[in-house]
Amino acid sequence: MFITKVIRRFSRLFTTKPIDPNHTATDALGRLSQAITELETRIELLQQERNKDLRQISYLTSALHLQQGRFDARPPNTKSPSDDSTTAAQSAHAAQEEAHARDAWYAAFQDRFRGSREDIKMRLHAHLPRVRAAGVGTEAMPIVDLGCGRGEWLELLKDEGLKARGADLNRVSIARCREMGLEIAEEDALSYLRNIPDTAVGAVTGFHIIEHLPFDVLLALLDETHRVLKPGGLAIFETPNPQNVMVGSCTFYLDPTHRRPIPAGLMQFVMEMQGFTAVEVVPLHPYPERAQVHGSNLAERFNEYFHGPQDYAVLGRKP
Repeated sequence: MFITKVIRRFSRLFTTKPIDPNHTATDALGRLSQAITELETRIELLQQERNKDLRQISYLTSALHLQQGRFDARPPNTKSPSDDSTTAAQSAHAAQEEAHARDAWYAAFQDRFRGSREDIKMRLHAHLPRVRAAGVGTEAMPIVDLGCGRGEWLELLKDEGLKARGADLNRVSIARCREMGLEIAEEDALSYLRNIPDTAVGAVTGFHIIEHLPFDVLLALLDETHRVLKPGGLAIFETPNPQNVMVGSCTFYLDPTHRRPIPAGLMQFVMEMQGFTAVEVVPLHPYPERAQVHGSNLAERFNEYFHGPQDYAVLGRKP
């Protein structure tokens, strides 16, 4: 029969011995399944090696950017070393460079633990409908992104034809962003906002920045955000969700520059007290379905606290 002939030919991929037609299908499919499993295992190992190599390349690239920036920033030694003003300037420059000593390290840390650019951009898509609904991202209503890091949000906004610029302190990240044609300033978030005129922008965003700030700086940053927004302007701040037990007890502290988790209720209250209206908390990024447990009310509660949203965003409008 035709089917028997096909099975016989297919089975020759795995053996040269004659095969009993009555057992051909089971034997061939079993060998095929084993071959596929072995191939998948090999592909997974190769992918792990590739990711390891990419992380190393990323770190070396980051270090190269940093060293090149230090070389370009060296002040010319045009005065005698005994000149007090020259010594003071050199000391100030050395202190400034010391502040950036870990830029390459932190850029490599983000590459290892934050996720790929594609994954982050996909997550950030969740904010686009609210941005478009607010009518921001135009020449008259530009978007400012604070602590823009690797620039995924700025890149996404650019891809969507929206006007945006950002600020960050990490020189490695800044160099990468500028290579992609993104507009970014080397400045801390609060100073950057203070240099913007009143009611000059349509939206201020900050993704995973507020958990790095002392509380008084956070309040000042929200005050400045409110000041620079046009009436009807939008503020979006995303941060880890400590209501998720895994986040609040473990993964939050993976980043050594984090200060303390900010519960969503507190952040909503702070936004309202700083003058924002229509303040909304949006849960984000629950653990995937395969991590969930099922079968009882207790399982549902467990999922809520252990496998629920890993982040949240708080949104507010300027009246």
